[in-house]
Amino acid sequence: MVSCFISAAGCSDSYEPRILYGAVSPECTQWLDGSGFELPEQISLFASKPRPFGEAGIELGLTYFVPKGAETQFTNQEFVLSLPHGVNIANGVVVLVERAVGAEPAKVLSTLPMTLHGDSSSDDVMYRLKIKFATALPERFDFTPPEMIVRGKKYPVRTYTYRLFKEQKTYRLCT
Repeated sequence: MVSCFISAAGCSDSYEPRILYGAVSPECTQWLDGSGFELPEQISLFASKPRPFGEAGIELGLTYFVPKGAETQFTNQEFVLSLPHGVNIANGVVVLVERAVGAEPAKVLSTLPMTLHGDSSSDDVMYRLKIKFATALPERFDFTPPEMIVRGKKYPVRTYTYRLFKEQKTYRLCT
């Protein structure tokens, strides 16, 4: 019998999600270029700095890292923008999915798979997504990726908060 006391074994029973809501201050005054979040089995995701899209929209980057032998599933493929702690204002469209294994060049996938697999030939497989929201944005909003399933159990992921930093004339992740 494998003991859960061995941390390298990756027992998910002891998993406690870190901060689920990225904005730790009410004003959300500190900007970030990116923010990571850990799931069980050493699966992680990283939200990067947003890019403008069209007249008023935004493109968000999200990268999932899946280690060798692990896998995770999306509960759905809805990437949602909402008012802070409030109502949904937009659903994103995944416009690019790249899969990179080790040092090999990234391959563009035609669709976002429901299950992300770690590869047996590399330490990590990286799935990089570009998600576009073609809508007018408020000064501050939340971005919530879908919950993930790891080893049959559903886990929430971090809600990332973005705000317009007027002095930089751009949206940024904020805390």
